[in-house]
Amino acid sequence: MFNYRQVFILSFLCFFISTAHAKPLSIALILWRGETIAEQQFKSELERLGYQVNYKVINAKQDKKTLVLSVYDNLMPELNQYDYVYTFGTTVSMLMKNLLRNQVPQVFNIVVAPEEAKLVNSINNTGGNISGASPAVDLELQLKNAKKLFQFERLGLFFNPRERNSLIIREKMQTLALKQGFQLIDLSLPPNTNQLEKYIEALKNNEMQLDAVYLPMDTFISTQAEKIAKAMHPLNIKTIGANPKQLRHGILVGTVADYAEMGKAAAQIVHQHQQNHSFKNIPVHLPNQPRFIINEVIAKQLNIFIPEAIYKYAELK
Repeated sequence: MFNYRQVFILSFLCFFISTAHAKPLSIALILWRGETIAEQQFKSELERLGYQVNYKVINAKQDKKTLVLSVYDNLMPELNQYDYVYTFGTTVSMLMKNLLRNQVPQVFNIVVAPEEAKLVNSINNTGGNISGASPAVDLELQLKNAKKLFQFERLGLFFNPRERNSLIIREKMQTLALKQGFQLIDLSLPPNTNQLEKYIEALKNNEMQLDAVYLPMDTFISTQAEKIAKAMHPLNIKTIGANPKQLRHGILVGTVADYAEMGKAAAQIVHQHQQNHSFKNIPVHLPNQPRFIINEVIAKQLNIFIPEAIYKYAELK
């Protein structure tokens, strides 16, 4: 039998052996809108796993031109100095995959549809020097949970026609509308336009009728969440969101991924690769347990009754 001192020494040796081989890593973080909780948890998890990491951050500031120029000027000339390139979002991840051409392992995060975006061959076999974490929550589950609070026949879909991610969700929602028998109304919302104001005016004048609207996980659409919520709710139009940020800005309900989980999962992918697992055999991480969030203040404002059974598994904010 081991005594406590021997157990302590053995535990220390096991930890030392598991981390001693890990050389300091250099990781380029290519971000679309600055650091989020996903990147914070990515860094924290790598530190917890015993890695020393030097980071280089490139922030696109939600602008494709800025992204391209920054990458070409500040990353590509010194690409061989990096062990990994971490990319946030569909736009950044697609661009970097085309530029990297498998030269450096790529870890993507917060990409809703990595297969449709042609980042990977499949969720379970990526087919290249790439893997990552996707916050994709099944659309049927999202709408099923929303219908626990209210019903709808006419659902408006806000989407950004300039974002591949938004267009992918639009295609999936069109298919789901046919399957479930509701009417989907396109609400195209490009940046730098007054299109939202036109929709609001049409709704006020009864030129358009909606029971609810859906906001996909698109960065620009998310920046409009507060305006959309404040415009829709006085008209008794319910709002369904796809990420936690939208819920924090007044959207009524959403079944969403946990960004902290996504960040940790991306770090675990790096760790698996460091343990000699091939990237193409490291599956894309999907949410383990999506969060069903209800904005209780907005629910009361809209006179929506929340069934007692929902309290057992929903988060009320």
